[in-house]
Amino acid sequence: MRTRTRFATALLLSPALTACVNPAEDDAVEIGVDRVTLEQEAQGAGVPMLVPERLPSGYQMLDVSSSRSADGHVGVREFTISLIEGEQTSVIFTCVQGKGAQLCDGDEEGKRSLRRVVDSAEVVIRWEASDSAVDTTFWREVPFTTELDTVDWLT
Repeated sequence: MRTRTRFATALLLSPALTACVNPAEDDAVEIGVDRVTLEQEAQGAGVPMLVPERLPSGYQMLDVSSSRSADGHVGVREFTISLIEGEQTSVIFTCVQGKGAQLCDGDEEGKRSLRRVVDSAEVVIRWEASDSAVDTTFWREVPFTTELDTVDWLT
């Protein structure tokens, strides 16, 4: 126990660690998915990398992942989009799968998800049932694209 205490004290006294744990007020903390990440994740045959051209105000894409078979074929692409401004919490999950596949979670009643067909893929957009901040009209209408040059929220 004593060694752990000394180690923790050494870490806490490290100026570099202190700056990471307690950033200055003017230091921006970068979060979110950028263009390079999407381009890297888009590699491989299978389900296309379909992303919304726009995001609702105050939202940011926080995570992207692809499920691949042993031969590298992509069966599912998943994205986490979250409200990052204000006090309210709102998280949107989008999942892209082949048309007719049953790999993405969604409810059949449409109370906490909706399904859209885009070219040869199906996009399932899901949120928590208690989330009243979700603008379902936005998610029904926003174009999804594989052309990253048309995506206005990418940096």
